[in-house]
Amino acid sequence: MRDGTRSVLSAMMLSLWIVGCESSASEPGQRSTAGAMAVMPGAAPAGSAASGSGASGAAAATSGTPAANSGMNEDRKNGSAAPLGGAAWEKIPEAMRPAKVTDDLKIRALAPDLESGGAALFTDVVTVPAGRDVMYCTYTNFISKEKVYIHDSKAVQTKYGHHATLQYSLTPQTPGTHECPANGLEQQQSRILGGMGEGQNVEYPPSVVSEVPAGAQLMINHHWINTSDSAIEAQAELITVPPPAGVTKLVVARSFNVLAGQFQIAPHATGQASATCTFDRDVQLISALGHMHEWGVHIKSERMGAEPDVLFDYDFDPTMAIEPKVDYYTLEAPYSFKKGESVRVTCQWNNTTDATLMYPGEMCVLSGWQIGSERDTICYDGQWM
Repeated sequence: MRDGTRSVLSAMMLSLWIVGCESSASEPGQRSTAGAMAVMPGAAPAGSAASGSGASGAAAATSGTPAANSGMNEDRKNGSAAPLGGAAWEKIPEAMRPAKVTDDLKIRALAPDLESGGAALFTDVVTVPAGRDVMYCTYTNFISKEKVYIHDSKAVQTKYGHHATLQYSLTPQTPGTHECPANGLEQQQSRILGGMGEGQNVEYPPSVVSEVPAGAQLMINHHWINTSDSAIEAQAELITVPPPAGVTKLVVARSFNVLAGQFQIAPHATGQASATCTFDRDVQLISALGHMHEWGVHIKSERMGAEPDVLFDYDFDPTMAIEPKVDYYTLEAPYSFKKGESVRVTCQWNNTTDATLMYPGEMCVLSGWQIGSERDTICYDGQWM
């Protein structure tokens, strides 16, 4: 995108917002009422002509709630994460602000780079009862009219947040928030780079982007674990980061996840689970990480086939659930799986609680981002979804 065009699009941004939501939804199932967001593509994907005019897309945010989780750092676990700065709130245009915002989120707010076409997206305020571990799926009232490219998304949450990520759905639904099924894969669909928690806060070269197809509906996935003795009001914000101005061609990355979900670890016992998936096509990873929660003690992932290899094999520290150990690979030399090869992820736990550990309270995931693929990749207990 040329500098002149970028300035014009920035000036147009507020006129692209969807407005008119005035009521406030505070409970799941009510219609979403958060503000709106505008996303500017900025460049063309690799292999296509660079965009000279930089066609724009506009989006409207909606309701939701974020998360707190076993595996949180102690600051989050105690509900006292350090403020990120109240000055940012004043930099967010009125049209981007939600109908209701908690004082806690206002202090932590992130300011988008408006000049480059970035925007702010908020969840609604939701009430999470004491002791609840709950994940929400929030469907926004934005359905893209054309392809949109996002280089990154950054998130901030109020107390007891575990993760907040931006996703999209190719099956539009009535805007609003509902609790995601505990064993469902709705929360895994079509992830967008960035977010907060669960290993989402990783960085890639400026040319790497997520592609949101025309006709897709933006969705916010957010997970809370309220370990306090009273109900809390929870809220999150995400900001979008467009590709840098100087990038002429983009490389589209799509999510890659292998999950072992059929496990039950008895109280005060140790246990292990694994999942093996055989590839029906070639896959090229630019990152790989292991994800578990508080009771994880070891995680291993390996390639099996003609050229066996170990991706990673290490003892797991609970802080890695928030600040993961990430293996990066270059765009020129990604980590490759060939059609017919298999990948296996194996996890071990030490359950020190009085309850049985199972998914999604605990997890066993090989997660990463891939290039050269036309779709996201999810394998759940050996089955490609």
